[in-house]
Amino acid sequence: MRHLRPRTLAEALRLLDELDESATPFTLIAGATDVVSQAKITGRPTGTLVSLTLIEELRGIHRGAGSDSTLRIGALTSVADLASDPSLPPGLAEAARMVASPQIRNRASVGGNLLADRRCVFFNQSDQSREAHGSCFKAGGDACHLVPGARPPGEGPQLTCRARLISDLAPCLIALDAKILVAWSRGTRTLPLAELYRPDGIDRHSLSRREIILSIEIARADAKALHYEKLRIRNTLDFPSLGVALAREKNLGSTQLTYRLALTGLDGAAPPFSGTATHEQASDLVLRLASEATRIVKPLKQDFFSPSYRRRMIAVLAG
Repeated sequence: MRHLRPRTLAEALRLLDELDESATPFTLIAGATDVVSQAKITGRPTGTLVSLTLIEELRGIHRGAGSDSTLRIGALTSVADLASDPSLPPGLAEAARMVASPQIRNRASVGGNLLADRRCVFFNQSDQSREAHGSCFKAGGDACHLVPGARPPGEGPQLTCRARLISDLAPCLIALDAKILVAWSRGTRTLPLAELYRPDGIDRHSLSRREIILSIEIARADAKALHYEKLRIRNTLDFPSLGVALAREKNLGSTQLTYRLALTGLDGAAPPFSGTATHEQASDLVLRLASEATRIVKPLKQDFFSPSYRRRMIAVLAG
């Protein structure tokens, strides 16, 4: 296995172009907490490993000067650094402290958490365990054991894989209306974080093989606050069985507040739910947003908690 460590962003982007043009399988790694654990459990080949850890320009938390309150979080910033920064929008550091364990937070990067691979009880198994039921679509098989009769990739319009999103930071940053800055050898582009995710567990995000997330940007960060609640079996280590992030933003020149609710721990990536209300009307609005989310999402039996319980817990955690 090759392990490449470019020292600059330009070098990394050139390297991705070369690997892609030669059709060489490769995997980008930062803290590698997700990639290594997946490789150990599933035995999936990683191809050439391209480490981004030497690219210092991808690290750090930066704030705009003067009237510019845009917060920029480098994709290589550790989750531990995010969890220990008191100047972030209220609630964001607390949410970061819910990710995994202190040891993992010290290694894991913010960008890596956003791109963590989807999980499913039928996928996150060894090859030996899969012999009992056969491989699923995500593991290269010909069936989805959660949705009987589902068609293989490319043979129908329905989703081919219902593996669930397990990033804690994704709903938090989506609720804060964050955008991501993405680079490739020909330039950069910015897109809302919510548009990064696709509902399919295999074709799970909109980045090309040649692109790297540079930073996460939160505009008007000083006007925003966040609250995140997480359903899990243990208080540490566990991925979210359900995560509910609720953000509040003060609207300029108005008594109205904007509330955005975003979810994780579910198959696919549900869109954010948003609305405006005065402070006195906030409870009713949050209840409406949670009710809308409960009506739309359809969890499957892919977790310790039952699908119906996880749906009912959306309103509980949002409140």
